[in-house]
Amino acid sequence: MQTHFVTGATGFVGANLILELLSDPSARILALVRPGKEGAAARLREALSNAAACAGMGSEMEHAIRTRCTAIEGDLSQEHCGIGIAALPQVDEFWHSAASLRYEDRYEAEIFETNVEGTRNALDLARRCGVRGHFNYVSTAYVAGMRTGEIEERIGRATATNNHYERSKIEAEGLVAAETDFATRIFRPSIVIGHSRTLAVSSGFSGLYGFMRRLRPLERILRRLQKGLESRMQLRIVADPEARVNLIPVDLVAKRMVEIARGGSVETVFHITNPEQPTVRECLRVIFSEVGLPEPVYVSDKSGFDYLDEKLDEALDFYGSYLRATKLFSRANADAVSPAREPEYRMDEAAVKSYASWYGSVLHAPAAQWKEAA
Repeated sequence: MQTHFVTGATGFVGANLILELLSDPSARILALVRPGKEGAAARLREALSNAAACAGMGSEMEHAIRTRCTAIEGDLSQEHCGIGIAALPQVDEFWHSAASLRYEDRYEAEIFETNVEGTRNALDLARRCGVRGHFNYVSTAYVAGMRTGEIEERIGRATATNNHYERSKIEAEGLVAAETDFATRIFRPSIVIGHSRTLAVSSGFSGLYGFMRRLRPLERILRRLQKGLESRMQLRIVADPEARVNLIPVDLVAKRMVEIARGGSVETVFHITNPEQPTVRECLRVIFSEVGLPEPVYVSDKSGFDYLDEKLDEALDFYGSYLRATKLFSRANADAVSPAREPEYRMDEAAVKSYASWYGSVLHAPAAQWKEAA
C-alpha cells in the first residue's frame, strides 16, 4: 500500500484529490481533519461521500472511502498539527491542500495563520513522519499577483499583490521551496470550478460562485427601486472585456496533480491551468444574465460611477484584478508530464453558461438551502 497524508481533505480540492488518489487500488489515505461537532471520522466520510456524489461516482466509491481512508484528528494551527507522531505510520506522499480562501483586511491575521503558519506546521509534521516521497503543496496560479503576460513555472521574486490571500500563498511557497529534508512540489491551480461532467460543487463556493452570489443582492436592490429596472439598467464595471479568465474543473485539477506526482518529473512548480480561456465579456455576459441583470458596461476607470456602480465595485472588489488583464500561465513543466487534452479542457461561453446555470439553480433554491451552500 502507498500511504498518502492529506490536509484540507474536507475542502473542495482536497476531497476531489482524495477521490483521484483512490483510483489507485494500492493507495491508503490518512487525512488531517478537525473534529468539529460530528467528530473527525464522520466529517471526513461526509465530505468524501458528497464529493463522490457530485462527481457522479456515488456507490462505487463508498467502499474505498470506508476501507482505505482514515481520519486523523488534528489542527494545522497547532504544533505538529496536534498529532502524536508515534501513532502515525511512515508516509509516502504528503499533500497539503488546506488553506483559507479569505482575502479581506479584517481577516489578515487568520489568513496568515492558516496559509503561512499552517504550512510551516504541515512541513514540520511531514518531517516528523519521515516522508519518503514528496511534500506536495497546493498553491494558486495567482501568486503572480499584479504581473500580467506570460507567467513562468518557477518560484518568482517578491511581487506586488492584489490581496492578503495572494501574499500569504507567496510566503507559504517560500517555506516549501526552502525545505531541504525532503523533495517538494508546488501545484498552482487557476480558478477552480465544478466537476467537468456533472458541473456540481460539493463545497467551497468561492471564485466564480462567489462572484455570482455577490451580484444577487444588487439585482434585488434594482428590482425594489423600480419594477423592471433590474432587466434594463446596465451597471458600469472597471474591466477589460477582451482579457482572459482561466477556469478549470476540479476533477481535472486533481487528475493532473496526481498524474504529475506519479510521473517522476524533477521540476518543482506546475501550473494546473486551462489552455483555453474565455474572455471577460463572455463570462460576465453569462453570469449577469444568470442572476437577472443585463451585461454591464465596461469602463477603464470609476470617474463616471454613480451610487449603484459604486456598490457593484465594492461587492466585486476581490474579483477586480481577474477582470482587468490577461495572465498567460506557462504549462511547460506540467505538460511535459501530463499534457492538456482536448476536448476535456474546453471552456467557451457555452461551457461557462452551463456552470453558471448549475449554481444559479442553487441560488434560486429556498433561502436556507443556498445560504448553507454559500
